[in-house]
Amino acid sequence: NDTLDFETRLNRANSAFRNIGIDKSDSRIKDILAYKIYLFGYLKQYDSAVYISKELLKKSKIDNDSISIGSNYSRLAYYYSQNFKKDSAFLSYNLSKEIHLQLGDSSKAGEDLAQMAIIQSDLGDYVGSDNNAIQALKYLDENNFQYLTAVYNCIAISAQEQKNFIEAIYWYDKAINISINNTDKISYLQNKANAFRYLKKYDKSITILDSLSKVDLKNHRSRATIIDNLAYTKWLANKKENVLPELEKALEMRLQENNLWGLIASYAHLSTYYENVNSKTALSYASKMYDVAIHQKSTQDQLEALQKLIALENSEKVKEYYGTYIRLNDSLQNSKQKAKNQFAKIKYDSEKNREDNLQLKIAQSASKLELEEEKTRNIIGAVSSGSVVFGLLIFVYYRKQKHQQEKRE
Repeated sequence: NDTLDFETRLNRANSAFRNIGIDKSDSRIKDILAYKIYLFGYLKQYDSAVYISKELLKKSKIDNDSISIGSNYSRLAYYYSQNFKKDSAFLSYNLSKEIHLQLGDSSKAGEDLAQMAIIQSDLGDYVGSDNNAIQALKYLDENNFQYLTAVYNCIAISAQEQKNFIEAIYWYDKAINISINNTDKISYLQNKANAFRYLKKYDKSITILDSLSKVDLKNHRSRATIIDNLAYTKWLANKKENVLPELEKALEMRLQENNLWGLIASYAHLSTYYENVNSKTALSYASKMYDVAIHQKSTQDQLEALQKLIALENSEKVKEYYGTYIRLNDSLQNSKQKAKNQFAKIKYDSEKNREDNLQLKIAQSASKLELEEEKTRNIIGAVSSGSVVFGLLIFVYYRKQKHQQEKRE
């Protein structure tokens, strides 16, 4: 009953589960567990969603239901990802992919690979991300526009993070051309505008953002992003342009919605804007950016904020900021390398397991063939022996008959 609040619905689901009691074979258990996962996810209680997902997966394994096992690994991966446990999510998506490949469901395997590529891109393993993204494109159905656009966007982001902006624009265009979701399309267009901005092709970036600013958007976060990026790009194109009201408007919108990721961008742009106007104000915005980046546990944004603080600060704090920057940067590089190694190991183990299974099948086939050959040899031997005995009996019988006939004669 979707007119009830989610807490009430969760309580009803729990009551249903309790009423089933000890009858663990009840077919409704899976339905109740799946519904509880959905409710926990909506309530953002991701630890609980992960726990129940494991219970449902366990149930599917007991039932030896391969289709259910594959979909439940995928579901578990999603909630791991929502709970910021990207490595566990990657592993679960990989297990889901392997099962879907065994079942011959290439489309689902493609969706799993797409999710794996996005996780790798988020964690800085761009080469691994591109490999899985290309594999995903091979498996995905040509009409699966939702995942195809997500993969194109993922490849574009990886290219952009590696400063290959022309390549990024190529893939953004592919995502834009087939996107059927207006919200996603706007997001891809914004990404493309940012790529043009990094290339210092400000006119092209402004043209895209200006057209987006005229769209009637109900999503205030997207509107704030467009206003902020358009103002900042105009200022980069012409430092005399008065864009401060728009930058402050975007900041106010983000403060009202407590949009912390958006605030990081606003503080970064305002700090850069004030660098040559009022260094004290620029320092204040850089400090705010740093604080929010710490709250959001965004190492990359912390590093960017620290660069600003080091450039703007004149006190003894500069040494402290510089030391923090060095430690954070080293930690980030180590994390990226660790992620690459971990993803590579998972892929190696998966491929080795598939190869071992193949070798086992070959060995079983060879053994089976050998048994068949042995059986055939035995049959031939038995037939041959039988033929000799049969021939001997006929000979004896013939001799006996001939002897009797001779006696009668």
